[in-house]
Amino acid sequence: MEKICGAVRLSPESSTTARLLLPLTRNLSRQHGVVSFNRLVGVRLPHRHLTSLTALTTHCSPSPSPLVSASVATETSAIVIDGKAIAKQIRDEITEEVSKMKNAIGVTPGLAVILVGDRKDSATYVRNKKKACESVGINSFEVRLPEDCTEQEVLKFISDFNDDPSVHGILVQLPLPSHMNEQNILNAVSIEKDVDGFHPLNIGCLAMRGREPLFVPCTPKGCIELLHRYGINIKGKKAVVIGRSNIVGMPAALLLQREDATISIVHSRTKNPEEYIREADIIISAVGQPNMVRGNWIKPGAVIIDVGINPVEVSRNLWSFASYLIISLTASVATETSAIVIDGKAIAKQIRDEITEEVSKMKNAIGVTPGLAVILVGDRKDSATYVRNKKKACESVGINSFEVRLPEDCTEQEVLKFISDFNDDPSVHGILVQLPLPSHMNEQNILNAVSIEKDVDGFHPLNIGCLAMRGREPLFVPCTPKGCIELLHRYGINIKGKKAVVIGRSNIVGMPAALLLQREDATISIVHSRTKNPEEYIREADIIISAVGQPNMVRGNWIKPGAVIIDVGINPVEDTKSPRGYRLVGDVCYEEACKVASAITPVPGGVGPMTIAMLLSNTLVSAKRIHNFQ
Repeated sequence: MEKICGAVRLSPESSTTARLLLPLTRNLSRQHGVVSFNRLVGVRLPHRHLTSLTALTTHCSPSPSPLVSASVATETSAIVIDGKAIAKQIRDEITEEVSKMKNAIGVTPGLAVILVGDRKDSATYVRNKKKACESVGINSFEVRLPEDCTEQEVLKFISDFNDDPSVHGILVQLPLPSHMNEQNILNAVSIEKDVDGFHPLNIGCLAMRGREPLFVPCTPKGCIELLHRYGINIKGKKAVVIGRSNIVGMPAALLLQREDATISIVHSRTKNPEEYIREADIIISAVGQPNMVRGNWIKPGAVIIDVGINPVEVSRNLWSFASYLIISLTASVATETSAIVIDGKAIAKQIRDEITEEVSKMKNAIGVTPGLAVILVGDRKDSATYVRNKKKACESVGINSFEVRLPEDCTEQEVLKFISDFNDDPSVHGILVQLPLPSHMNEQNILNAVSIEKDVDGFHPLNIGCLAMRGREPLFVPCTPKGCIELLHRYGINIKGKKAVVIGRSNIVGMPAALLLQREDATISIVHSRTKNPEEYIREADIIISAVGQPNMVRGNWIKPGAVIIDVGINPVEDTKSPRGYRLVGDVCYEEACKVASAITPVPGGVGPMTIAMLLSNTLVSAKRIHNFQ
C-alpha cells in the first residue's frame, strides 16, 4: 500500500498576504496558498489513536523540525505537517515577489479591509491581517464602520475600493450586522479584487472543468497547498470532505475533484458518516464539531487536514444525525423480476402541457410570448437534428423560436455578433448555442458572451457558482441534470439523506447533477475515469445518475438491490437486426439492472425527452422573470 501523509498547524498572519498578491503575480496563483485560523481546538484525537495515521493536522505549535519525507511514520505517531513553517516559507516568497514588483514597476500590492461593528473577534482578525500585510510589504487600507451604519454606506466604500488602482484586493470582514444583505455586499466586490474567492463566478469556474477561477477561497487553497508541499499524491485517492459550507467544505471538494481524487461529501444529513471516513485516503474536516472524528473511524495511513478549531477540552461527539429512510416510493416498488420504468417521455409530456398553459396565460395577460433563439454553426447532422427537435418543441408549447445557421468556416466574431443582437432583443428570453462548435472557435468565450439573464442552458460559470453555493440560487439550472432531479421528484423518490453516486464529472451533466443532489441533502460521491474500482462506490448507492458515455458499463452485480437508476448515457452499439445497423443503449446494462433496481430510466425514452422539456421550462422562467410575471 502506498503511504501518504500530511498534517497542519496553520498560522493566522499568513492568510491575507498570500491572497492578494494574486491579481498582480500570476506565477503565485497555483503555488502560494495559505490558510488563516485564530481559534483553539480541532477534531482532536486521543494520543492512543495516532498510531493509525500516517499524517495528522494539529492546532498546537509543534516542535521545530525540518520538513520530512511524506511517507515516514513512527510506530507511535503520525508525521505532523508544520503549517507554521510552511506559512513562513510562503510569506518569505511573497516578500521577495513584492520587493521585485516594487523595484521593477513601482507598484506595491494593496489590501482593503472593511469592518462593520465592534465584535472583538472580528477586530482581532482585521488587526492580524494588517500585521501580516506589513510583514511582507503589502499596503493595507482599513475602514471601520459602526454597527448601525447602512448597507449603502458599506457599498459606497466597496465601490470606491473597486475603482482605486492602489487596491488590489478587497475583504469585507464577516459576519455583517443582521440588517445587511451579506450576498448583495459580497457580490458588489469586483471579481478582479475578490481575494476571498467567494464570488459565485469564481466558485462557478472552480466547479467547471476547463475553467480557471481568478481566486480560490483561502482555507481550502491552503489545505491543498499543504498536501502539495509535503509531496502527498491526491490523484486517484479516495477523499472525504466533512462539511459543505461555502467557505471551506464545498470549495475543498471541488479542488480535490480537480486533482482527480474521488470525493465524497459528508454532512449533517449523512447517516453513518464513519462508513465513508473509514474508506478515505485523505480527510478534510471542516464541520465545527469537537472530537467528532474518532480514531477508529480512520483508515491506517490516512492523511487528515483538520480545519475545525473548537474551544473545548473534553471528548464529546456533538453531531446529530438525521433519521435515514430506506428508499420507498409508491410508484417504484420492484417486483422479483423487474424495476419500475421511469417514463421520461410521459413526464416530459406532462411538463410540456403545463408550459403550454403558462405560455397561454402570459400571452393573454400581458401580451408577451416567450422566445428562444438557437445558433447553429456548421452542418453536423446530429446538431441539425437537435436544433430541429428544439424548434418543434417550441412550436408545440407556443414559444417563439429564432434560428441562425452559420457555415462551418464562419468567424468567432460573426457568432458573437448574433449573440450580442439576441442579448439586446426584448423578444428573445433564452439563447442557446448548439454544441459542439468548430475547432477554430473558443467555446468558453462564446458561451460567456450569452447574457446570464438569457443563459437557459445554465452553463454560465456564475450560474454554476450559485448552484454550488449554499444560500445562493442560480438563475438557471443545466437542463439535463435538472431533468434527472425532476424525474426523481415526479416519481416521489426521496433524495434527502440517501447515498447518491454520480458517474461522470462533465460540466454539462455530471458536476451539476452532483451539485443538485447535494442541494437535496444526499451524500454524494462522484466516480470518474481516475476512480479505482468504481463498482465499490456504485454498490453502496441508493441513487445512481450515470453520464459517462460508456455503453453497458454498469453491470447488474454493481447495483444495490432497490437502488434507483437515472441513465443519461445514449450510446449506439452495433445491431445487425436493426434496420439502422445499430441500437441505442445507456451506460447501465438495462437487462441486468432492471432485475435489481427498484426504478430505472430506459434508453431511449428516459432522460432524453426531459432535457428539451427543461429547456422550454427555463425559457418560460426567463420570460416571467424579465417581465415580472407571476
